[in-house]
Amino acid sequence: MVEIKSTFDIIMEKTRGMTVSEEEKALMRERELEGKTRGIFQKYLDGAISLARFKEEWDHFGKDREKALPFLKRMCVEKADPEDENSLVFALLKEIVGVEGDRLEHALESARENLEARR
Repeated sequence: MVEIKSTFDIIMEKTRGMTVSEEEKALMRERELEGKTRGIFQKYLDGAISLARFKEEWDHFGKDREKALPFLKRMCVEKADPEDENSLVFALLKEIVGVEGDRLEHALESARENLEARR
């Protein structure tokens, strides 16, 4: 009788003897951390968790918070939209990142005015 192998078994056979370099491990950890950061960021923006709950989950990052901070900053800047309400993003910038976000808010206001002038 023919043995039916699972996908996992086939992958394990193909990768047997392969090793992952330290550089690859670091890259995988970085991607995982970015994904984790994106996950709680999106839950917060969707209203699934409050700012207080975000802080709790952020605290669970432990020593990885410093490594995750650039990801969070970038996500906040990317999410800020001159045609949208940005109070959630500004609350995160103030409470978690530790910046007031005045420059970003000013840039968004300027962009909003430019958009209005073009209409």
